[in-house]
Amino acid sequence: MRRYPYEPDGDSDRGLIFHDEAWHWAMPAIHGDRCVVEHPGLARPSAEYEALG
Repeated sequence: MRRYPYEPDGDSDRGLIFHDEAWHWAMPAIHGDRCVVEHPGLARPSAEYEALG
């Protein structure tokens, strides 16, 4: 969460819009390109992460 905090729609001053969740991009950045193979529990966001939305 420190590296990729949740950003609700319309609250970003950067003007960037991603069609994939930040989770999709954060997990390979944190755990490497094989994160889904080596950490299958990270393939989908946790309930706690999704509750932020």
